[in-house]
Amino acid sequence: MIPLATARALVLVSLAAPIALAQSPWTRLGTDLVEPGAFTGMGIAFEGTTLLAGAPYSVSGQPRSVFDPNDLDPPGALLVYEEIGGAWTLTQHVQPPDGVPADRFGVAVVMSGDEAFVSAPNAMANGIRSGAVYRYERGGGQWIERQKLVPQDAQNFGGFGNHIDIDGDQLLVGAHLHSDAGIREWGRGFVFERTPGGDWVEAGALVPPPMPDEAWAGYRVAIDGDRAALGVYGDQTNGGGAGAVCVFDRTPLGWVPVQQVLPQRGTQFAHFSFSLLLEGDLLVAGSFRGGVERFHCGTLHVFRHDGTSFQEVQELLPPGKEYAASFGETAWLSESGELLAGMPGSDRIGGRIAVHRPLPDGTFELESLQWPPQPEHVACFGWKVRTSNGRIAATAAVAHVAGERRGAVYVGDPADGGHESPRCAGSPGHGAGPQEVMLRSRGRIASGSASAEFVVTQLPGSAMTLLFAGSPNGAKDAFGFGCIGGPRVRLSAPAAAGAGGSVTWSLASTPAASLVTAGSTWSFQAWAWDGAAAHHSNALDLRFEP
Repeated sequence: MIPLATARALVLVSLAAPIALAQSPWTRLGTDLVEPGAFTGMGIAFEGTTLLAGAPYSVSGQPRSVFDPNDLDPPGALLVYEEIGGAWTLTQHVQPPDGVPADRFGVAVVMSGDEAFVSAPNAMANGIRSGAVYRYERGGGQWIERQKLVPQDAQNFGGFGNHIDIDGDQLLVGAHLHSDAGIREWGRGFVFERTPGGDWVEAGALVPPPMPDEAWAGYRVAIDGDRAALGVYGDQTNGGGAGAVCVFDRTPLGWVPVQQVLPQRGTQFAHFSFSLLLEGDLLVAGSFRGGVERFHCGTLHVFRHDGTSFQEVQELLPPGKEYAASFGETAWLSESGELLAGMPGSDRIGGRIAVHRPLPDGTFELESLQWPPQPEHVACFGWKVRTSNGRIAATAAVAHVAGERRGAVYVGDPADGGHESPRCAGSPGHGAGPQEVMLRSRGRIASGSASAEFVVTQLPGSAMTLLFAGSPNGAKDAFGFGCIGGPRVRLSAPAAAGAGGSVTWSLASTPAASLVTAGSTWSFQAWAWDGAAAHHSNALDLRFEP
């Protein structure tokens, strides 16, 4: 073990008062017309300067004081935001004219140019609650309803519209509660295509092979050209609630199931396929309760098509295998090929977004963790994630707004503000190979004070731990000390890990609180020892903007 005393001091100029640190790079969009419990952002679409957010538990778009929430079950609403003069403005509140209580209008939203589709899986049509998808067109600065899509084989409470996906002139709609041939809640998908006149008509159905009751095929859907996928949320191949993906190819005879996709490590109640992406030879499916045994941290499984079938090439886990992080509850592929994974259960359910860069071998590598704009317990930041022109739109479906849990929608440019960039997996005894020791930050750097907290977890019981900071760009020194290159400063006295194997520090109580300069980047790392064994965590690169 290398003596801690050999670590060289980091030479910085002390400031008389702390520099005003970065404001959050995230802009919260106004939700004045959404009442408590609306679940704003359960459905979301983002293109350029337009963002559409579904609020499926919204009653009428009126402030709570003007209605009695016990009078009716909320029908849902769509909030339209436009970026005007650099500021995001709520420009329209949309509800279908035939909407009724409990429609859940806004559960899923997709947009393509001046056309948008909003689902209502409990909507009334032809006297039954079959569910429906409403098509809107933008004209004169307003979104106008043009069509209500309902399948020919509609069923009462069939769940039509629980999830939707669009690819050019094709729209795939899941109906996960659809029953047939005596199989209860078997599920299926319905494909609609655009006609030359602009309307959309049903053009085919995706029917998976016979499955047990409550397979829920179509709980999540994805389509790309002549290939489509249904998330079979209730598949029991790997145990109850394990989940699967059914892949279809379009043939002259229609849509034909060609593969059941399962993760290499499937477990009971993992809920594999809770998130689903399909693009070219890439298939990504999330298991928000999967992961390492006992951790239930969530996973993303990356598959590549080898010309014959999809084969798993990677299993992504959240940093530190954080318990109940719900990693992969939602996933999104950016225009530049980055894979974003929502972690709404991360950091005591405040939420995070993990951004992964693509690698030449077809896998992904964690690039950064985007933290929520305000530290809040049970905000679920990262519930839904979308990107457009390098910016990220993210929702926190149960965040407090004006003192009530209305849910919130945020837009941010990760290049404009502070973020975590984990580097160098922890390793025992300074050797190679990952381990579970993990450093994370909690909250955010508040303006005018360095108020962030750091927590290191998965430590051996009673291990002694120190927190260090240094330059992430410094040259590696002769000691080979963890993940920070070059000189570093010790920020804490030795602290013993608690019974839960964790230690927490406040940046405000360390020398860094008065040494951080605006525009700088610091790297933080925990170093621990337990008897003769030494451990180091990952490093967190934290960027401070003026």
